[in-house]
Amino acid sequence: MKPIVLDTDVVSFLFKGDSRAPMYLSHLQNRQWLISFMTEAELEQWALLANWGAKRAWSGCGSF
Repeated sequence: MKPIVLDTDVVSFLFKGDSRAPMYLSHLQNRQWLISFMTEAELEQWALLANWGAKRAWSGCGSF
């Protein structure tokens, strides 16, 4: 499987079920999804600022 690094916005669209997510799905099929350390930090900050608990913050990660 060929790897692809996802932009923070794309990860956010997929995680939230945003209407823009389907535009990217054809490019992501049969690929190994990777995120940069910066994307991980931004997503962690997003969860912390939203006062998510640990269970909620990581409940959607199985999608990735």
